[in-house]
Amino acid sequence: HHHSSSNDRDSSFSIEPPVEENSSHRWAASALAGGFSGALTWAAIYPFDVIKTRIQTSPLDTPIEKRRITYIYRTIVNEQGAQFFFRGLGVT
Repeated sequence: HHHSSSNDRDSSFSIEPPVEENSSHRWAASALAGGFSGALTWAAIYPFDVIKTRIQTSPLDTPIEKRRITYIYRTIVNEQGAQFFFRGLGVT
């Protein structure tokens, strides 16, 4: 004979799971999802940040065609390889 009481922890008889366990799992899942989302966003933006920095640090007399995103992108890939765009991403 099984009866349900207020301190019964059997999930088949409880109406809802204990709040303190559930909310901490929800918070952790949300924090993890936020972290992954931020990391993916930064990984997508990072190469453009590298190009922007290259443009900003180029000498003032650099011709406009050599300050274009496509030109700088090709130059970096040819000289350093595509991994150059993610060089500092691990520490960021």
